[in-house]
Amino acid sequence: MQHDGNSLNYGLKRVSVLPKSESHLGNLGLNEYITEKYHDEGKVNVYLDGKFADTIDPNMQNFPRLCQITVYRSPALADGVHTLRIVNMSGNYALVDAFRVLERR
Repeated sequence: MQHDGNSLNYGLKRVSVLPKSESHLGNLGLNEYITEKYHDEGKVNVYLDGKFADTIDPNMQNFPRLCQITVYRSPALADGVHTLRIVNMSGNYALVDAFRVLERR
């Protein structure tokens, strides 16, 4: 996993409040992006193999913090190396609790 100089590393967790900061994962199979949902979270764009895949808004008002929630799951991928990229689109927190690589069945 790589991350740019605008994010902080807390063990496995990546945290950023800077717009356009990114985290990447290159792997095989299916990818999941796992994060928190809470009132201080901002929107992120998800890119799969360099192409826009989705906008995720983990912001939740008037609700307790939810941790380690899968908010994006890629479609089945062909054999080969694939890249999942998360881009912070706000000035709020953009967290990466984990990227998960799933085995194809």
